[in-house]
Amino acid sequence: MNKKTLFSLLIIAVLAIYLVIANNQGSQPVVELTEYEDGLDEIIISRQDSNIKIYKHDGEWVINDQKFPADAGQVSTIEKKLKELNVTDLISRKKHYQRYELEADKALHVIARKDGETLRDFYVGKKSPTYQQTYIRFSGKEGIYLASGTLDTDFDKKLDSLRDKEILKIEKNAIESIRLTYRGKTLNFNKVKVEKKVDDAEDGKETAQDNNEKDNGKKVVSQDKWICKEYPNVELDDNQVTQLVTAFDPLRAKSFPDLKKKEVRGMMSRVQLKAYDKTLTVTVHRKYDDASYLATSSESEYPFVIDEFRAKKLFKTIGDMKNNP
Repeated sequence: MNKKTLFSLLIIAVLAIYLVIANNQGSQPVVELTEYEDGLDEIIISRQDSNIKIYKHDGEWVINDQKFPADAGQVSTIEKKLKELNVTDLISRKKHYQRYELEADKALHVIARKDGETLRDFYVGKKSPTYQQTYIRFSGKEGIYLASGTLDTDFDKKLDSLRDKEILKIEKNAIESIRLTYRGKTLNFNKVKVEKKVDDAEDGKETAQDNNEKDNGKKVVSQDKWICKEYPNVELDDNQVTQLVTAFDPLRAKSFPDLKKKEVRGMMSRVQLKAYDKTLTVTVHRKYDDASYLATSSESEYPFVIDEFRAKKLFKTIGDMKNNP
């Protein structure tokens, strides 16, 4: 075997060894992350000027010491992002934090715990130039890393955006009566059963409430009808009634102002509903800004803001409710 052939074989052997090492290194994770099953019980998201603690209380997610009810859907999304955190590359072992907006006074600090054990503890910096990844660093570890996704958007949440904004959820069929006070006048709306003759084709199918007696191709069915106690002879507009009874399925807040319930004064409109064997109340107090109103409810200990279009569903006079053919 001549020297040239031997040299070629040596180069091939070196390349083969390099490829084996490179492949083995490539199969190793960039950083070891603790794997865990679902079931976090504490998530902390903080910056220099804010601190949000989301944790389980009596089996429900709440926020901060005030125990504000949290939006379960948003918390579930955050949990998923934490569990699936994917670190793709080590950028630098040096502390070039400023370059990547990972300084303590700028970065977003995220901690996740379960049963007192810390499972995630990292800082989120700026997005990569491709906007497909985010620079991060880990507490207690040296190095700056790239992680998949836009983590700054995923975890940078304000307190108000994480709160549960569903104030009421009442199906329209569950509402038995409505007492509405607006512009100093009170209207009581009650749901009653009435019988109506309809064509078989119009009704579509037999129901449990059918009166099986038929008359010239028509049958008598029992239907719900809303009447106003103060104006029993006024025919109500079905569309206006529908707007009113569906305003609470659900009634969602736009935001929560920094106010205590006892501090809220005044009343523009108040609706008292009987449903689910209880009386529920919603009060619209005043204009909050150009596009929303301040309100309270018997079902929430916190004042809240609702959009103008939601508030106006509760601003009804008998003139508004009257059917005008």
